[in-house]
Amino acid sequence: MKISRPTKIKRIIFLDFDACLVHDINSEQALTAWELKHECKHPNNGWFNSPESLDLELNSIQRNENVYNDFTMRSDSNTLTVLLTNRPTALELEVLNALNHLNVHLHELTFKSYPKELKSTRIAKFIVDYPDVKEIVFYDDLYGHFLDCQPLVEEYLKIDFNFILVQNETLMAV
Repeated sequence: MKISRPTKIKRIIFLDFDACLVHDINSEQALTAWELKHECKHPNNGWFNSPESLDLELNSIQRNENVYNDFTMRSDSNTLTVLLTNRPTALELEVLNALNHLNVHLHELTFKSYPKELKSTRIAKFIVDYPDVKEIVFYDDLYGHFLDCQPLVEEYLKIDFNFILVQNETLMAV
């Protein structure tokens, strides 16, 4: 669910969706269940780009409580919370439904808008839009996404960047 944006933003928390804010979805099991239910092969080449991948009847989508508790503990009235997923924009409604089901409330949702778009590109847009930001917190399960942010760390020296690698239940500052 999207919530109203704070007026004075000093911190932005970015959260990856799959295998981070939500536990890794068993795509093989869900795809098999879909194919059995419909008695045919799934027509989409990319399961995670299809709405069925977020079907709450096919998938056991569960919130990662460690990530949820950590980011809510860091949030205050000057914090903007942003979903930073590489799922396509076409799945916005399904992602919103999953977040509502999990009782997760964020200010913004961002989706991958073209195939080679980096998450760091979207983070940079927020830094430009909110010039008073003092801290960026970024949760992701892929270390390479943090490496892509290195130019931002070097360019925006007045911002404290905190990268948190999520591996199942474990959160590691990197």
